[in-house]
Amino acid sequence: MAIAEGRVQQIDKSDNQVRLEARVRKEQKEKIERAAAIKGLTLSDFIRHSLDEAATKVIQDYELIKLSAADSENFVKSLIRPAKEPNLETLQATKLYKKLLARN
Repeated sequence: MAIAEGRVQQIDKSDNQVRLEARVRKEQKEKIERAAAIKGLTLSDFIRHSLDEAATKVIQDYELIKLSAADSENFVKSLIRPAKEPNLETLQATKLYKKLLARN
């Protein structure tokens, strides 16, 4: 596992930064350092940028509703299809709702 131990420490409350430590294998650190050098970034800047991008993607993937092409097409069709006449249950529920609303 890449991260064996993590710890967050407060550095300076005035600039809202915290310290994040993680243990990685030697090979992983060397690979990360090489990638940072290729990008022309310091190790810290590369790690901050990469972690922020990864976290943003995980959150977006979690919050985004993904539809298949067929689901998407059905959804759009349901939006543009004319509304149907209400059935008996819907009419009864509406009548009950209005009656309850009138009491309050």
